[in-house]
Amino acid sequence: MSDADKSPGGMLFARLQIADMLSSGSPDSPPKSAVGARRIVEYAHRPAGHAFFESDVERLIRNSAGARALYMRALAAKGAVSQRAAAAASDDEIVRKIGDHELRLVRRDGQNDYLVIELGHDSVPSVIELRRDDGSAVRLALPEPMNGFVQLGLDPRFEDLKQMSELLADPHTAIFLG
Repeated sequence: MSDADKSPGGMLFARLQIADMLSSGSPDSPPKSAVGARRIVEYAHRPAGHAFFESDVERLIRNSAGARALYMRALAAKGAVSQRAAAAASDDEIVRKIGDHELRLVRRDGQNDYLVIELGHDSVPSVIELRRDDGSAVRLALPEPMNGFVQLGLDPRFEDLKQMSELLADPHTAIFLG
């Protein structure tokens, strides 16, 4: 194996080839499932500005721990910032440090929650994806930053925004910025 083959990208590609062969039984037989490892990785690498949804891939990721682990590794491998550590919390604010960015879930009684991202020196994220081990997930495009901050109102009347607020409050949620 050359040094180029030992790179993280080369190793990921080799694992994908092995997973594809295992899912199809042999290199010559058709795959047993329409969703193979390659398609899961391609789904993780979909353009950041697009929050599109493929129901068969998403169903597999939500229902299979192995597919979910592959998907989350693929998100991390593409350079998305991720975090799964406990959050610092007070009654009205939950703070998480992700790379050079600081995420705050601001909660006020009787008002909508807000996600506020104070941008660091890392690249400016255009999408946020949250995933929990039970398969719960949400992915949203982020608005353009203003003065070093990204703000997103989490109106509970919209299911994706309500779910984002719940996932951000859970310290077991993995957060990916891309």
